[in-house]
Amino acid sequence: MLIETAWAGAAITLFFYMLASHVVGAYWYLMSIERQDQCWRNWCGAHNLSTSYLYCGGDRTHNDLAERYTFLNASCPLIDPDGIEDSTVFNFGIFVKALRYRVVETRDFPYKFSYCFWWALRNISSLGSNLDTSPFIGETLFAVFISIFGSILFSLLVGNMQKYLQNLQSIAARIEEEREKRKNTELWMSHRMLPPDLKARIRQYRLYKWKKTKGVNENGLINDLPKDVRIDVKRHLCLALLVRMPGTETFDDSLLDAMCDRLNRVLYTAGKLCSLDWRIWAACFIQAAWRRYLKRKRNKAIREAEDRLQEALLNAVGTSTTPGATDFSSRFAANMLRVLSRNGGSRPGFPLTSWSPLSPKHLN
Repeated sequence: MLIETAWAGAAITLFFYMLASHVVGAYWYLMSIERQDQCWRNWCGAHNLSTSYLYCGGDRTHNDLAERYTFLNASCPLIDPDGIEDSTVFNFGIFVKALRYRVVETRDFPYKFSYCFWWALRNISSLGSNLDTSPFIGETLFAVFISIFGSILFSLLVGNMQKYLQNLQSIAARIEEEREKRKNTELWMSHRMLPPDLKARIRQYRLYKWKKTKGVNENGLINDLPKDVRIDVKRHLCLALLVRMPGTETFDDSLLDAMCDRLNRVLYTAGKLCSLDWRIWAACFIQAAWRRYLKRKRNKAIREAEDRLQEALLNAVGTSTTPGATDFSSRFAANMLRVLSRNGGSRPGFPLTSWSPLSPKHLN
């Protein structure tokens, strides 16, 4: 799946590269028409002729239309920019090929589409280095745009392809590592002479684990995260399973977060049974462990408070100069220690008994 995703991402990036080439080719086609029209308008202006007959709906009743069209074509020769020696000749610049190869006037749409696409793809890929422009400012800006746009697209394409190739290399390394682990597992099972059914269960587990994790150590990755991020990730992964345990519906969010932080996800192969007895036992075990932790934390806080109180009283007794003050301090200290000891008693918790439910293999 990861390999297919990587190749799909590379294909999408290449598709956008092709789409950009199509858009640039369309602009090149339209600007070629504009440059041809500009050349004709210049000729008509030089001969004091109306340009209305050049367009649909204009005055097309002249008797010399054929002669005018012949003069138009002759006055706009399609010469490469490097071959122009007379400054009066119209310079078509980068659009001369669209006119010379009749891309503009043909009605063959596949021919128009393919040639414009190829022209744009070639010049974007070469970053516009082969463009020989005329002094026309619009054409120059269009060539500059092709160079900059091609650089950006090429950088994105190379960067994305490199990322996908690195991803493929990482996946290939994990596949090779998993293959080595399977080989070592087979050697170990043969060395220990395990029965065939047990070998099949081990192979099934390794295959199931690979399909679920793709060789990634999830617990190790989560434990390397900062504490706040790790708690949020553990809550996302474990909370839905934890609240299904009996008795957890009364827990507050802080308690659930702490329990999620101490849980580790474990994979079981298909067919593993989990009875209601096991769920109840697990809930009791979790609650009892949590109460023991709270009791240890509370007793530690009481001991620290007692130590601070004794130190303060000793300092007060040492600095007191009257027997009455000393006697009062002693009685006060005794009463405070009695209160702390009485409050330090833990409430009745969930006892851990030696009972445990039947294992799944005895449930049938």
